[in-house]
Amino acid sequence: MVQIFSSGLSLIATLLLATSAAAKTCVVGNNKADDSIAIIKAFNDCKTGGTVSFPKGRTWYPKSLINVSGLNNVRIDFAGNIVLPPFDPKYKGGSAYLKIQGNNIHMSGGGTITGNGQSWYDRKDNTAPIV
Repeated sequence: MVQIFSSGLSLIATLLLATSAAAKTCVVGNNKADDSIAIIKAFNDCKTGGTVSFPKGRTWYPKSLINVSGLNNVRIDFAGNIVLPPFDPKYKGGSAYLKIQGNNIHMSGGGTITGNGQSWYDRKDNTAPIV
């Protein structure tokens, strides 16, 4: 009887820990110098389950390419705004401004990504990273 009770408690504790890990929410903060840092940090903090949240009414200005990989069971709640930088030669030939890779990634929300592609188009430069 004692062993059954002990095993039952272990199972309950395991399920509770798994549920709390999956319920983790990582709210994307801001970094005055480069919001790419805050975006990458939020994804790394919720890399193996949880929700990365871009809250409504907030705007991020990344100044570096964002490459996050190895995500597993991640939800992205994208309700805010990301404004990508206008033409800058340092981004030429980059594969993508936002590269998010992994398994079982779900994205929802009504956020906006402003790509600023017009500045690349005006220069007739087709080497911009993909948005």
